[in-house]
Amino acid sequence: MPSFQGLGSLAGQEWPWLTLSPILLILYVLVYTLIAFGLVMAFDPHWISTLFGWVELLVTFGFLAAFAFSYLIFMRNLIQQPST
Repeated sequence: MPSFQGLGSLAGQEWPWLTLSPILLILYVLVYTLIAFGLVMAFDPHWISTLFGWVELLVTFGFLAAFAFSYLIFMRNLIQQPST
């Protein structure tokens, strides 16, 4: 069985992304929502929606969840393949 070196190799070290990732996630949500709202308003400036930011956030979360699920399935199949 092939060895998989993931986060286990960083067990004794401080991993700065663990503390930085919540900040980057909040920043991503704010920036993506504002960009999406700005792009739609550029097409139709008289259209107003108070829920558009939330809808875009949920759509983005759905794509992220689908990508993460696909990645996990891919990694599981990669790890379970017998080495040749």
